[in-house]
Amino acid sequence: MRLSMLAVVISCAGGLASAQSFTTVFGPGGAAGLAAPDDSVLNGLEDFTTFGADNLDMELLGGTANAGETLFFAFGPLYVGGAGPASSNPLSDQGLANLGAPVANNRAYGVIGEGRSDIVFDLGEVASVTLQIRGTADGITTGGNPGTNFGGVPTALADADGTLLVYTDLGLQSTLAISNDDFQEFSLDISSLAGDSITRISLINQGPENSSVLLGELTTTLVPSPGAAALLGVGALGAARRRR
Repeated sequence: MRLSMLAVVISCAGGLASAQSFTTVFGPGGAAGLAAPDDSVLNGLEDFTTFGADNLDMELLGGTANAGETLFFAFGPLYVGGAGPASSNPLSDQGLANLGAPVANNRAYGVIGEGRSDIVFDLGEVASVTLQIRGTADGITTGGNPGTNFGGVPTALADADGTLLVYTDLGLQSTLAISNDDFQEFSLDISSLAGDSITRISLINQGPENSSVLLGELTTTLVPSPGAAALLGVGALGAARRRR
């Protein structure tokens, strides 16, 4: 009987300790130019996340405060939707699933020109962040769709000068260069950073005005609840006693 009860405790602890995860893609809701993505596409992320929050360390790398917005590009290498070219589509399987079906969705979130946008998570909530991000590159031209951020006029884009800043409850932890070659994936985990949770990521572009930093997808995994962690500890303690 004692062994059966121990097995139940370990099994429950394992299930509860699996932290909840949220993946968002920045469309199909959210028109170009909005200061933050529409809640309908955030899949619960909005409950503990603020887009365009107050900046910290504004002197660091410069940029206009809270310049983030929903971006829209008509086609090509900057496509971030379910029906985009496979070679340039950054979305994960979960991101594509969130769209419900292959759709013409090439909205992203980011900064056009010189600016900065801070995305803030509630204290103690986020254990890890995975994101797909890139900067624009010289030689890319936007399409003529009237919904684009460049007024529907085909615009030659330039190399972005993009940086990603990562903060925890103990302050700035990482400064990462953003590639202009293609979407790249950053996986940020509190276990490799100082502090108890990730509290802020900052997208910075130092220009020029016809460049942009684009965030195509964002996944956050929450810190396991104290109850789950405590139950897991009970299971581990029981197993140790049994071994002795």
